[in-house]
Amino acid sequence: MVCIMAHHIDKDALRFLVVDPDRDTCQWLQELLWNDGFHARTVSDPMEVESAVTASDAHVLVVDLAFGGNAGIDVVKRARAVDGDVAIVVTAERPSFESAQTAIRHGVDAYVTKPLHDQDLRLRLAEIIAKKGLDRTPEDRIHRALGLAVRDRRLAKSLTLKHMARRTGLSVSLLSQIERAESSASIASLHKIAKALNARIADLFREG
Repeated sequence: MVCIMAHHIDKDALRFLVVDPDRDTCQWLQELLWNDGFHARTVSDPMEVESAVTASDAHVLVVDLAFGGNAGIDVVKRARAVDGDVAIVVTAERPSFESAQTAIRHGVDAYVTKPLHDQDLRLRLAEIIAKKGLDRTPEDRIHRALGLAVRDRRLAKSLTLKHMARRTGLSVSLLSQIERAESSASIASLHKIAKALNARIADLFREG
């Protein structure tokens, strides 16, 4: 059995919410995600979706369209109103071009037909996780936080990347890559950057 990108995801930090009227399907999906090491909650009542999305702070929402009429799409719309960035995967036992088009118009990230097969579903979820940038490792998040801290401090001092390049002796390209978390900064580079910002290296790793 292959897990969902098991070697590239901080699974403890990634949360799923399953919204399906069939409790057996909810349980199956929850167990599949739990077995892969992810947090997963389920909801069978479409009227609970807003509170469930808020409470779970989910990264990925799996919604079945089989609530009758347009209720499945309504679930998607209400979820989007609560969290505009959550990744949404819809499942459909009776897929149609019209329902797929409607789902896409409402910002759905993937449309999966039933019956669901665990390996196929894992692959689709892995694609969505990567597409939404949720497959960051703890190291990735550290680089991103560091880059944001450097950028925010630089902007607060009204410094351009060219100013920073002159102060640090580092290239504009490298500084830009560090701020965008596209390149790791060496200790020597961090020392130069911190000095240019009149800060300590430790200050660049503090949250908030």
